[in-house]
Order: sequence, then structure tokens, then C-alpha cells
Amino acid sequence: MAVRASKAAAGPLSARTLPRPIALAMSRALFLVLFLVLSLAMALAPGARAEEPAAVFLVVSPHLHDPRFARSVVLAVRSGEDAHAGVIINRPTRQQLSGLFPDQIGARRVAEPVFTGGPVAGDALFALVRSSRPPGPGSLPMLPGLYLATREAVIDRVIENTPNEARYYIGQMRWAPGALRRQIEAGLWLVLEADLQTAFTREPEGLWARLYAEARAINATGPAPGALPGLLRTSGEAAAAIRPW
Repeated sequence: MAVRASKAAAGPLSARTLPRPIALAMSRALFLVLFLVLSLAMALAPGARAEEPAAVFLVVSPHLHDPRFARSVVLAVRSGEDAHAGVIINRPTRQQLSGLFPDQIGARRVAEPVFTGGPVAGDALFALVRSSRPPGPGSLPMLPGLYLATREAVIDRVIENTPNEARYYIGQMRWAPGALRRQIEAGLWLVLEADLQTAFTREPEGLWARLYAEARAINATGPAPGALPGLLRTSGEAAAAIRPW
């Protein structure tokens, strides 16, 4: 498999008084309105930092009938103009980084496999890099201390210098402006607050079942506080890293 590194950078209404489909639809609409209001308030608050990373976990619902995303957990962030980007974090392959880049000494030091990051740019390599600062130009801030490296030279430098401070992905996830918002509203993705430890879980095979159960429990009473506002908030740094599509 030929892989190249990328050069550029998914009070509550009562169901007793309304038919259940209508109640669910109205509940989702109210939650989205609330999240938008909270997002705007956070952005306008004194001292608010627009560049603060704000990725979330997207846990796919069984209602999304697409085998490419079955039982997927995505780490996603807004990348500008209501577009979103990220990688699937729970699909390891049997491919080693050293098999893709046999001439790079740093690649031989990485023991864990490469992951499938998504169906977009499926011949390109991306990297989630743990770092206190951006690893290089075009890197998308995901969480405090975590960046998605998207450019060839930056990923090469990570592999050579700090190969085990990153996890590597073939392909990525992207949503056109407004697409992810509509999918969440339709119930195709459940939203959870993201954290660094889970993003680098050593047990990716069981991650979807665990987070889906957690997300279902949270969504029964309303999404996690602050989760979706983070997804809907954008940063200048993020927008510069990946152009809207």
C-alpha cells in the first residue's frame, strides 16, 4: 500500500404529552439552540480565548448505515466556516509504520500499528501528536497538548525526533460546512467531551461500546455540558490549518 504524507491539511419536553417522534425532534432542536447560545456566550465572554482547542468525541449511532463508520469513535474539531475535521481513533490496522516508511529510522521505533483515520485522503498519512506547542505549520489544535499534523515535512520531523509521542493514521474524516451539524441533529452521532487519555487508549477495540453506553446515558438527560459548544466553536489557528471544503 502506497501511502503519502498529506501536504495540506460525525426543562426537557415530556414524552407523555407529545408523540415520541415529535418530542425527540423538539428535544434535539432545543439542545442545539442551547448549545449555540452557550457557544456564542463563551466566544464573547471577557478574556475568552478563541484559539483554545475544543475537540470532541463523536460516537457513531447504529442508525448511520454506512459500513465505513460502523462502531467508530471520531476525535473531531471545527476547522472553520462550520466545517469539521478529525480522525477515527479506534480502528487499528495490521500495518506497522516501519512497513510504510522502511527508510526512516524513527519509524522502526514505533511498536503500535497505524490506524485507519477515515475515508478522506486515504493515501495520506496523518498524525495525532502530543506536544506542548504546534509540531509545525498546518497542525490542527485538537486538545490542550494535542495536535493533528497534516503536512509531510511536519510528520517526517515527528517520526524522526519523537515518533512515540504520536499516533499515526491513514486517511481522515471531513465534513462540509453544516454537514456534521445536520448529522448530529438527525441523531447519527452522539457527542462526548474528549480527553487525551481516551484518544490514545490502549484498548481501541472496546472503545465504541463503552463510549456509546456513556453517550446514551448522557443524552437521556441532555448532552454533556460544554461538549457541543466546543465542537461548534472555531479558532483562527484551526481555520488556517485546514481550508473549508
